Amino acid sequence: MEEKLLYLASSLVGRLSRTAKTLDPKSVKSILVAKRDEIGDMIYALEVIRRIGITYPKAKISVYCKAMNNALVNSVPIKTEIINNASELKKYYDVQVDLRGDWSTFRRALFGGCSWYFERGSIRLNNKLSGGQTHEFVTNREIVRPLIQETWDANDLHRLDIQPDQLTSAKNLVEGIESEEYCVMHCGARDLARRWPAEKFANLAQEIQVNYKIKTVLVGSEGEKEVIDQVATLAGDATCSLSGKTSLMELAAIIRNASFFIGFYNVFENASLFICFYGVFENASFFIGFYNVFENVSFSFVFI
Repeated sequence: MEEKLLYLASSLVGRLSRTAKTLDPKSVKSILVAKRDEIGDMIYALEVIRRIGITYPKAKISVYCKAMNNALVNSVPIKTEIINNASELKKYYDVQVDLRGDWSTFRRALFGGCSWYFERGSIRLNNKLSGGQTHEFVTNREIVRPLIQETWDANDLHRLDIQPDQLTSAKNLVEGIESEEYCVMHCGARDLARRWPAEKFANLAQEIQVNYKIKTVLVGSEGEKEVIDQVATLAGDATCSLSGKTSLMELAAIIRNASFFIGFYNVFENASLFICFYGVFENASFFIGFYNVFENVSFSFVFI
């Protein structure tokens, strides 16, 4: 309910700011992009940041995001200032883009923190009235359409630029696995209601070892180590754990080289992905085809 109120309030302020003054691209010297989101949705915002930088090469681009996403923002080939704390935000930016803001970014826009305000609320409300919400990358694209005035599809999304040293580091981390082929499994979920039981992950890892003759690499943050250790203990030699041992870009490199990925995030190239959807379909197993967002990726949702 609180998020809906934020969308409504921000859409009113956004519409007023955009109708009160015509956007003059030549006058834009500073742009704030707010994306207070998790890793998966942040990746879908990278193309927006890249295109803003190309369209406004003389403007200073500031990205307000969670610290966990700094490496992702740095992978975009334009110069940006990364801000993680609200206290570091300047009092004024010519343009503010709330790809996903919060009440603090809304108050900035409301009390004169920018001249032009482009926000998520208007797009979400329009989608609601027109029949339903769109994919995250489409929502991002629509938010900035007046700024960029061009469109793009899923095939144009920014690919993570994984550096050779990160690929080498990732290879070293998995070098103890007997086969070059392996499965990557992310067992964590910030929302406990979505977290699949550890024994089910363990059973799945054992099935993969039996049927595909490959080991499963368990990945996650230090905060997810407890659940990952449970899976590792239950699965035995079917898994090896790298929980808390990788940087974000090393993790991307490990997933990029995997044969399978099991978890939440359908965001990396060159893996055949089976995305476990954590929910109430405890005894059902079926596949729903999902459109290809990244090249060379086969997507399936697996309800188990």
